[in-house]
Amino acid sequence: MVTIYVAEDNIQKDTQITEKQIKKTSIAKQFILTKPLLKKEIINKFAKETIYKNEAFLKEKLSLKIEEDREKKKKNLIINIIAIIWNLNYLKTQTIH
Repeated sequence: MVTIYVAEDNIQKDTQITEKQIKKTSIAKQFILTKPLLKKEIINKFAKETIYKNEAFLKEKLSLKIEEDREKKKKNLIINIIAIIWNLNYLKTQTIH
């Protein structure tokens, strides 16, 4: 048997994880698919997505900070690309003296 940490209850996306939200449980070694996280690797991290009651903690679902919404990232990227294109077009119209 291997000791792992699981969610005490559902943990919503962008929630900072506290010690009260995790609990220890044991699972047979043959059912371990990834290296179990240590308590210190879970506490104070943020949930990138909902973590459900009794779900084992995965590194991929945790972050050091609240994840910026993907749509917001996409919008910012588009704005930056438009600004770059505009600047390039503006530079093309300038004469070099």
